[in-house]
Amino acid sequence: MVKYIILVFIYSFAYTQDEYVDDSVVFGKVKNLLEYEYRLVDKFGEISNGELLNKKLVEYSNFGSKLNKTTFKADESIRSKELFVYEDNLRVEETKYTFDGMMKYKKLYKYDSNKKVTEENDFNVDGSLISKLIYKYNDDNLLSKLEEYNGDGKLIHINSYKYDVSRNLIEELKVNSEGGLVKKELSKYDNNKNRLEHTIIGDNSKIHRRYLMKYDENNRVIEKSEFNRENQLLQKLYFSYDIKGNTNEVIVYMKDGIIENIFNYKYEYDNYDNWTEKIILKNKVPLNIVKRKIEYF
Repeated sequence: MVKYIILVFIYSFAYTQDEYVDDSVVFGKVKNLLEYEYRLVDKFGEISNGELLNKKLVEYSNFGSKLNKTTFKADESIRSKELFVYEDNLRVEETKYTFDGMMKYKKLYKYDSNKKVTEENDFNVDGSLISKLIYKYNDDNLLSKLEEYNGDGKLIHINSYKYDVSRNLIEELKVNSEGGLVKKELSKYDNNKNRLEHTIIGDNSKIHRRYLMKYDENNRVIEKSEFNRENQLLQKLYFSYDIKGNTNEVIVYMKDGIIENIFNYKYEYDNYDNWTEKIILKNKVPLNIVKRKIEYF
């Protein structure tokens, strides 16, 4: 079975807006995906769809690349549209438009002979350069340095990356143009390349946040703890999954060990194991429902 995963060049450790669930994995040769999200309301003891919160349409090529993405307002008028252009299956252009069809920004990408991105240029609606990113790689073809420039060509930040013998990213260092520390991130992994520990150090060289993760036998995170700069527990999350591998419960504990929230997710699936309906509950109260219509090649 073919599996498409929506990729980004640089990622951060953060929870998704849809509570704690990652919906970026799509199975099969998807042609387009239409998604509606409604607020659920209780009317006379019956749960039904309320206002439309979000709507999006994503179209893919036959080799799995995202061609365009359109988001809609509550009245189903267009909020924004993104168009993506590829050469040799590599994204070379990305343009975002506002609701009235006006261009908001454009990104252009360049690659080396190993199909690694080497340059990203962001342009304003008038064609002026907003920023430029220069990517550099080590002998193992891993990202080793990322230089950030503003539209005037002035160097703003330098990001450097270090890896262990298993090619796991263990250090991310960000400094300003004068070499002053902006942020440092350290990571540790298990033998299955799962990140066990993630530490964020601020510009004062002191720990800002630390995260600890535990995984099950399928390399899915089952526990995630967050600590503050004094190494005091802020919250702890417990994850469980359904038979298809999607998150079906997240329990959020606060630092005193008391449960703050329990989120549950109920799914319906199609023949490709993509979910077509997801109900989100918070502390057993239905919050939202997301419905998908998926067309395949």
